[in-house]
Amino acid sequence: MAELYKQVVCDTFGDNKKNFDENRKQLVAEISDQNSMLTKIRALLLSDDIDVADYKIMKSKCEDKIVGLEAQLKELKDQANAKTDVSDIVDEALKRFKKLTELYSNGDIEAKRYIIGSIFPEKWTILENKGRTGKVNLAAHLIYQINSLLSHKKAEDRLKLELSPDWYPAPVPIAIGTNRHPFPSRTCGKTRTYYPRSLAVPSGSKTKKP
Repeated sequence: MAELYKQVVCDTFGDNKKNFDENRKQLVAEISDQNSMLTKIRALLLSDDIDVADYKIMKSKCEDKIVGLEAQLKELKDQANAKTDVSDIVDEALKRFKKLTELYSNGDIEAKRYIIGSIFPEKWTILENKGRTGKVNLAAHLIYQINSLLSHKKAEDRLKLELSPDWYPAPVPIAIGTNRHPFPSRTCGKTRTYYPRSLAVPSGSKTKKP
């Protein structure tokens, strides 16, 4: 579970890196376009297609745009350089998260309050004699979503196995040491064992004892 959460966080930061590359390329292309425009304006002035006054106005607009674009590019690079490798940060956070129950149990009142406040950043409210919480911490909410999706996936796999025409529940325990590989599945609190119909025990035959 911890590795899955780490992968989700790292993938998210990987998407940010992709966005950075796309934004940088776009800004560089726009700066290049403005420099090309300046070259064309100079050519128009030399060919007397525009006068000096028009040249100055057009040149000033292009230069202002270039200054603004270069400032955006510098800010984008500064933000990228400020970001550190999130892998080590996530590893350290997960180590502490795994000990969250222990930290809460052994902590004093202030420690317990801090832990609860970090999970539920908004204040608790009392409604109809019941405590209600506001928004949950984003990291905790993400972990809950992953757990929920995994539990649904396991339930779907069990249902497909039980409904599959190629698998059926074993009527007797399968002998240890045979080539039949059981696949346990829990249904209504009881464990049911499934194996391929191609390995079915013929009716009336005896199961080999271990």
